[in-house]
Amino acid sequence: MPLGSDYFYNKAGDSEIPFGDKGELLGRDGDHCVIKFRSGLQRVKRKRLSTSPPRLIGGFKTDDEVFAIDTADGRWRRGEKGKVLGSRTPGTLQVRFSGDVHDTPPAALSKKRPRSPSPDISDSDMPPPKLLEQDLRKKTGLLVRHFNPNFHFSYTSYNVRGMTRKRGGEGFIPPLGYTKLALNVDKYQNDGWLSKSRGWHLVYHGTRCRPCIIKSIVLEGFKVSGGKTKAANGSFFGHGVYCTPNPEKAEQYAQDQPFINRDEDSFLVLFLCRVRPNSYEIHTSKHWLVKNPRDIRPYGILLKDANM
Repeated sequence: MPLGSDYFYNKAGDSEIPFGDKGELLGRDGDHCVIKFRSGLQRVKRKRLSTSPPRLIGGFKTDDEVFAIDTADGRWRRGEKGKVLGSRTPGTLQVRFSGDVHDTPPAALSKKRPRSPSPDISDSDMPPPKLLEQDLRKKTGLLVRHFNPNFHFSYTSYNVRGMTRKRGGEGFIPPLGYTKLALNVDKYQNDGWLSKSRGWHLVYHGTRCRPCIIKSIVLEGFKVSGGKTKAANGSFFGHGVYCTPNPEKAEQYAQDQPFINRDEDSFLVLFLCRVRPNSYEIHTSKHWLVKNPRDIRPYGILLKDANM
């Protein structure tokens, strides 16, 4: 191991040194090495170092050049070029945009610069949450008490740009174009799990808009394989409740049976959820598996015009 050579930290889950962090070898001490990493000077075991960058979540590697396909004012813009520095959490990449370092969901990144601009969605493009709630209640048999209108929300371009892209320390992509119908979650003893900084992680769950499915999830929560012997969408990574931090991935499971409102417009249906940290398995950047249904809680129903 010649002095001055570059090495990569290949031990995942370390809180001080990001997985894949690149550094220069300054010295050796037995089976330990002194490395000047981008995150700081560290003394680490030699076996935790590699001469080539390890593969990170989403198939990226350290020093990969990436482009943002999502816009976050004050942090990065769609099409902005950045560099992957490693990974500090299981579900995000550490990326430098415009000189600043951010923990970014891999689904918000691409190795190719996006050609088209981000869609501009305003309040006038969104349906009134109150009417959507009325139509959904009529469709599913849910009652007024099952919703909390004080927290209904429209994910317009303006509202999304300044939104923090992390919940409980893990990244997610805001569901641009969706209307959130907030659920009443008073059945839980406290609301700490909804904290932006210290709460559970944010995920999405797409579903067909069958009244029995929607009502069951709202009233009883999620069930393994939907409460059936065989899951409707299979169980490639095992049995449990599948979710994703990427709304576009969740949409794939909502397209077969959309919600139809009073004007006969079609809407995709997703559940906005929080999942308990360290309770789920990350199989890909878009496939998270929760083994115990009690570790995932829905707190909103998301609806988007299927033609948007």
